[in-house]
Amino acid sequence: MDKIYGKCCGIDVHKKLIVACFRCGKKQEVREFGATTRELLELADEILQIKDVRLKLKIFEDGYGKSKKCC
Repeated sequence: MDKIYGKCCGIDVHKKLIVACFRCGKKQEVREFGATTRELLELADEILQIKDVRLKLKIFEDGYGKSKKCC
């Protein structure tokens, strides 16, 4: 049986775009962030506002769908 977390955030990292999917209970929100320092700090602030959040990160190395999984 898979464990289901009540609060989680899935993050896809591309060269110029970061997509974050936040889920708290049944509420889900997908947001896009740029790759500038200011936008990455904004993403970090969003994550830190959620207490006891689980993260899943996926990094895309190129534009052809090849990915490197982390965590």
